[in-house]
Amino acid sequence: MNANADDGNQRHDAPETVDAFRDLARTYTRLAIDTIVEVMTNVRSPASARLAAAECLLDRAWGRSTSSMDPEAALDFVNVLQEAVAIRARRQEQADDDAEGDDGGNRGGPRH
Repeated sequence: MNANADDGNQRHDAPETVDAFRDLARTYTRLAIDTIVEVMTNVRSPASARLAAAECLLDRAWGRSTSSMDPEAALDFVNVLQEAVAIRARRQEQADDDAEGDDGGNRGGPRH
């Protein structure tokens, strides 16, 4: 038997190695979050990827949902989601209006 073999194929890393790896991984937190947000907000991303990214952010920010939910809290959450959808729709409508009004020149007065 190999003298370096572990019992039951389990690894027994030194705590300082695990801590160093964790600390290194944490240096990429901002990049990881930015990547998740990029996938979530990219309209060209598949819906399943966008949903997974949104779920990942919600889980990290608020914790995984439990099997039971307070109906009042659920209603509050639905209201927040509806407001977020309405805000997004208004922003998209404004962007569409701005794009239609942009003729590429100065006709129609100064641009702000």
